[in-house]
Amino acid sequence: MDADADALDLDAFAVAAVDALAELGGRVTALHRREVHLRPGDEVIVGVDVTVGWPDGTARDELVQVAVPLADRAATPQVWCYPYDPLLPGLAAAVTPDTVGAFLGLPVGAARLTVRSLRPCRRAVVEVRADDLDVHLKVVPPDEVPRVVGRHRAFAAAAGLPVPPVVAVDEQRGWVVMATLRGTTLDTLLDEPRSRLPGAADIAALIERLADVELVAADPVPASPAAELVVRHAAVIATAQPELGDRAVALARAIESGARSTTERLATVHGDLHAGQLLIDAAGGIVGLLDLDDSGRGDVVDEHARLLAHLVAGAALADPAHAAHRWSVTAELADDLVGWLGGHELVPRVAASLLGWATAPWRAQDASWPERVAALLAVAEDVIALGVDVAIRSRRSP
Repeated sequence: MDADADALDLDAFAVAAVDALAELGGRVTALHRREVHLRPGDEVIVGVDVTVGWPDGTARDELVQVAVPLADRAATPQVWCYPYDPLLPGLAAAVTPDTVGAFLGLPVGAARLTVRSLRPCRRAVVEVRADDLDVHLKVVPPDEVPRVVGRHRAFAAAAGLPVPPVVAVDEQRGWVVMATLRGTTLDTLLDEPRSRLPGAADIAALIERLADVELVAADPVPASPAAELVVRHAAVIATAQPELGDRAVALARAIESGARSTTERLATVHGDLHAGQLLIDAAGGIVGLLDLDDSGRGDVVDEHARLLAHLVAGAALADPAHAAHRWSVTAELADDLVGWLGGHELVPRVAASLLGWATAPWRAQDASWPERVAALLAVAEDVIALGVDVAIRSRRSP
């Protein structure tokens, strides 16, 4: 357990945001905590939505980010307003339509922007559309641009893997522009019972094609049950819900114990494979693979486990109207994987990934995050106690 993460006072971050705006003459009239990005042993960044009244009588909604190093809680918080991220210097320009339009050769007023994802200090993705243009602009720290571009081009060149082609780059701003691929995410299709989905063999074939890619200076991808990762996940859960701390720590220890008897197969892996990263066409074929930022050299079996764990988490948290179908699809995949890879190989990996997913509702500050964290922790405990396939069947609706 990371003692630095214990007893995190999230209200103090809101106070820091209010104080920073007050120094600029602003008065906060409404405040809501949006997200928490906790990296045990490193730092915590809290996003706060605020409405600010200014001396000239105007009012404006702002997203304020407050960062504090966990090693020095007494340090002065670093505070900034979106989109002026200290490690993403190109973000402000990336959400300015005419600046993006000019870079892409579009007429003034033609670019329509939608922010699809934002991870403070890490990355952002902006959808860019015009009458005859549909691309996604990824914003990263500028020194990461060569690696991101290199990954996309390596995967695209290898056996025609369906990754978004890079169409433009601005290294100084930290911009990588990629064509938008057609298809619907697997995660979306799981809520549409009549849709055609890829089978376990299709997914396994994709993972094998990834494994064959030769990456230059490949980054190591930690396996899900690595002791460092599961201890961090347990620390986050203990911070979010102290009453779950002992269970999270016990689960982390059980995962570490089970992982000692597993066998790694090291090759090129996606590193963050889940149902939101796979695009599917109307025939159920895999036509797109997204977000290669975490790719590198890692455990191929872990690729299967990450995807399966994401499907389990999605079923466990699904709306009741969709849960039965999600559990059914997940059970079929689990049966195939247990038969191919062995339950003893999957159990610690799937449980570890579920422990990681259990931190997500708190990080996103979902309205019902306490119940969601507890639900995912309970599923992970069942995987350890019962095995992957039995744990899934025990929760599958009749």
